[in-house]
Amino acid sequence: MRVLNTIVFCVLGAAAVAAVPLSPKPMKQSAAEIAFDSALVKQGDATKRVILAKSYLERYPKDVPLGQTAADVIYSSSMNKAEAVAYLRNFAEAHPRDFGPQYYYAYAADDTLVWGEKARRVLAKDSTNFWAWLTWANAEWRKQTPDLDTVATRLEKAVMLDPSRPEGYLSLGDVYMEKGDWQPAVDAYRAGLVCDPVNNILRLRLEDAQDRVRKADKAETK
Repeated sequence: MRVLNTIVFCVLGAAAVAAVPLSPKPMKQSAAEIAFDSALVKQGDATKRVILAKSYLERYPKDVPLGQTAADVIYSSSMNKAEAVAYLRNFAEAHPRDFGPQYYYAYAADDTLVWGEKARRVLAKDSTNFWAWLTWANAEWRKQTPDLDTVATRLEKAVMLDPSRPEGYLSLGDVYMEKGDWQPAVDAYRAGLVCDPVNNILRLRLEDAQDRVRKADKAETK
């Protein structure tokens, strides 16, 4: 699975902390998401990938896992990023009551104020919305001086609500890494691979986290 944001790790101290127990489950995909992923793999032309992504996004605006992948394709494959953001903004405006379109636009625009506003509005009505918790976590995370404990708490809530989505575990592992909590990061990435065993991003992150654990253990034995 693709993700819309790339996390830049900060190398901090490696004092591990207790993390929430993780209970990952295999990822469940809608028929539309499976069909879109299959069609996307077969399409190598960037322009045609954008056309394909827009067609699926417009047909399934409420399918958030499909939509986040489609929005990522629209943004990353477009030669003109401003046009891609404008398209997603217009799409969000055309679906004001659906969280998915607001979520796709907020990520593409990299607008933490929009993230926070939309997430709080959804959570006020439905406190069990996984994607809203994920977005609310990122609203804090992208601040200039984020409270990483708050980010971790919101992500932990997200993965408890939906333990089948690899995106939650990927982000949770990333924030643990940024906090310098290497072993909890290892556990989070491993959990994500239970959801999506072929996710190369999770696998690479896991290898990095395991390396940090080995180095920390080696330093303690000296």
